[in-house]
Amino acid sequence: MLAALRFALRQLAKSPGFAIVAVLTLGVGIGAVTVAFSAVNAVLLKPFPYIRHQERMLYFNELDHSRGLSDIGICYADFLDLQHRMTTLDGLWVRTDRTVILSGADEPERLLGTGVSWDAFKHMGVAPFIGRDFLPSDAQPDSPEVALLSYGLWQRRFGGDRDIINTTVTLNGKPAQIIGVMPRGWAYPDNSALWSVYRPEPAQLTDRANFFLDGHAMMKPGVTLAQVQAEADTVMGAIAREHPVTNGNVGVSFRDVREQATADTRPQLLLFLGAVSFVFLIACLNVANLVLARLVTRTKEIAIRLALGATRRQLIGQFCVEGLVLAFLGGSAGLLLALWGADAMWLGVKTDIPFWLQRGFDLRVYAVVVALGLIAALFFGILPLWQAARPDLTRELKESGRGAGDGGPAGHRLRQSLVIVEVALALVLLVGAGLMMRSFGKLRDIALGFDARQVLTFRVGLPPTMAPDDTASLNLFRALLPRLQTVPGVQSASAATVVPLTHDNSINALVIEGEAEPRTLSEAALGQQRAVMHDFFQTMRIPLLLGRRFQAGVDRPDSPPTAIVDEAFALQHYGSLTKALGRRFRTFTPAADQKAPWRTIVGVVGNTRLRLAGPDPQPTFYVPFEQQPSNFMTVVLRTAANPASLLPAVRSAVSAVNKDMPIYNAYSMEALFQRDAWAQAFFGGLFTTAGIIALFLASIGVYGVMSYAVAQRTAEIGVRMALGAQPGRVVRLMLGRGVRLVAAGLLIGFVGSWFAAQLLTGFLYGVSPHDPPTFAAVPVLLAAIALFACYVPARRATRIDPLTALRAE
Repeated sequence: MLAALRFALRQLAKSPGFAIVAVLTLGVGIGAVTVAFSAVNAVLLKPFPYIRHQERMLYFNELDHSRGLSDIGICYADFLDLQHRMTTLDGLWVRTDRTVILSGADEPERLLGTGVSWDAFKHMGVAPFIGRDFLPSDAQPDSPEVALLSYGLWQRRFGGDRDIINTTVTLNGKPAQIIGVMPRGWAYPDNSALWSVYRPEPAQLTDRANFFLDGHAMMKPGVTLAQVQAEADTVMGAIAREHPVTNGNVGVSFRDVREQATADTRPQLLLFLGAVSFVFLIACLNVANLVLARLVTRTKEIAIRLALGATRRQLIGQFCVEGLVLAFLGGSAGLLLALWGADAMWLGVKTDIPFWLQRGFDLRVYAVVVALGLIAALFFGILPLWQAARPDLTRELKESGRGAGDGGPAGHRLRQSLVIVEVALALVLLVGAGLMMRSFGKLRDIALGFDARQVLTFRVGLPPTMAPDDTASLNLFRALLPRLQTVPGVQSASAATVVPLTHDNSINALVIEGEAEPRTLSEAALGQQRAVMHDFFQTMRIPLLLGRRFQAGVDRPDSPPTAIVDEAFALQHYGSLTKALGRRFRTFTPAADQKAPWRTIVGVVGNTRLRLAGPDPQPTFYVPFEQQPSNFMTVVLRTAANPASLLPAVRSAVSAVNKDMPIYNAYSMEALFQRDAWAQAFFGGLFTTAGIIALFLASIGVYGVMSYAVAQRTAEIGVRMALGAQPGRVVRLMLGRGVRLVAAGLLIGFVGSWFAAQLLTGFLYGVSPHDPPTFAAVPVLLAAIALFACYVPARRATRIDPLTALRAE
């Protein structure tokens, strides 16, 4: 074995050019797959940190059967029924996001907090790093407020002081006792910095129309997901019979927690892994062609060794060792490229990475590198070399037989077939990349419904403990907006509970005047609600289509309730814009004695995008902030300068209004656009990179085969040139073979692309999977580059000196 290894290394040392090209080509293929698999491994395979028995952990949410809504959240009253009645679960818990303002001696800081059931961490098996977990007594309405800190917050804000336990800090203007610090890296559910016990309001114990919580559960050992879902369906059926008005069409869905957490990224990641597998195959095809071409020069050596008594099994073993050495070197290069490529890939992620996603390489990734190396060794080692180890001894031992060492017709066909497959695979990848980039281009050109240029947005407000009533909220923002107007560079300022491109939602069930009163919640109309300051539409430059905008002196708290609806709302509920003006609607409430007041529509504005890709969930209606105050608002500032440059002055202005009120989620509207489009841009860029690599490798493959063909026909070309053949005729002769190979590859690749494009249907926006421009332009591009790769060696053939060629013959 050692002798075979030394011989293999000597053979590679004799051909450094071949070794470098083969190792780098294989390294690119293995590196690409390793990068993709490292992402798949991090997102889909690696265990969640700290959680015990995570294979039994589930996510659950309620759904509306009548509307086809698959995730409407959980109402607390339904959660209590599920908790008391289900027997297949060890426990259920709920959680909700909370904005927490930590104030005190230092500058106030807004934190992303989470309110959880007191036993949530107990069910997950996660204990605090120091201190204690929540207790049942902490969930009592009259018990003191307690909190758990994240390890990062503890280190950053409190310097890792262990004496912080049982001390009191100010959270949302109220004292809270720090009872513990969670382990390093724990940020459940995604990126939380602080946890408190969720304590329901008294009304939430019976309110079955307020779906605002998220839930997790732990199955009992030996119980299956199907059993849990079957029991949940039975329980929800009983609840529906008991509460037909609110729960008549409401169900619940239990899912594996990993499946729920990765639902948005799983398809793209698996598709990307499939795409780079094509790159790996093309790399292997390229190296196989290089190996076959190199073996042509070794056929005499093989023939001599066979003539001297070597067995074909021994030769195959030697070739396998050489293939394994090449695969080892290629795998090593691929791993180095993957380490760099993975870092570059994660830098391209423009969204918050959840705490449970661990990006480092582990044994799975290294095992994949080894497996890819073995597959490569098998691919370009055993199969081609089996044929090379069966030469015609008489023919190869001749001193100067024409065509000696060319591998014969079978060898020609194999090399040409490899090139055809390379071109076909490259075309499939390039078409996919073209579709993804076309989709991203369509997304960039989408009509947003407002002017996103030079707009700064940020979230600000005070929790109910610091602004306990509507008057406090009104006074806060009445003081804040004029102050922000005075900041140099601010042209106009306004605020809204929800602004475009934030994905925030506030869906309300509605009663449309003149239509039948809904009997159940599921029969009510739906609309997105946004409370806005009076000059919001001017600041955002949302066009007024009909009627009037809100006015500060008209739409007052004591005035009749008014609303402005968007074009989609007017058309869906009234059939036209003019018919919507003056009409009324109100929020639907199941209790007949608690009907909300009617709102009169005073204006119709253009549609805006809550998110870029896909339709918005429901049409939108706007209400005056003066008539429906909110503790937290998103401020929008239209600026004359770069929005980011105004942030220091904006922070000072906010602090001047209330020193304990930090701003957070500060972005320009253009940055929100980029964040919303990052997935399409990111995966489109990955596909394009894979396509470019495939195009390069396929071009190299075509060039290599054509160069080999020219070398094999040197004598023939010399004779033709000596007999007077014109250079153009020689070029056409040599180019003809390349054209046939490229045409065959394009035909196969076109058919493959047509079917493979169907896999992209769910990821494209505004582009058909069989987009004519893409299917027309990409094959032309690939054909042009591949034919250029054919032309270069064909042109070189015309420079062959006939005398030199004939003397060699």
